[in-house]
Amino acid sequence: MNKYKKNSRRLTGTSDDLVNLILEDLATLAVREVDFLLEENKKDLERMDPPTRCMTDSYLLMPESKELPPKSDR
Repeated sequence: MNKYKKNSRRLTGTSDDLVNLILEDLATLAVREVDFLLEENKKDLERMDPPTRCMTDSYLLMPESKELPPKSDR
């Protein structure tokens, strides 16, 4: 069994609070690194032959979406 399948099975028993905490941390990291992520996405789009509209939309973010909503109460 590959490591991804093992890890996904381990996560099924994870509490909602821990999952929410992990997701909030990932969102915080993504916002902090948004400029890097967008630049890498741009490189990916340049390599596509030709990029489709749905791929372009999914790889690009509007600048105003860099803000996170307020954290939820736990």
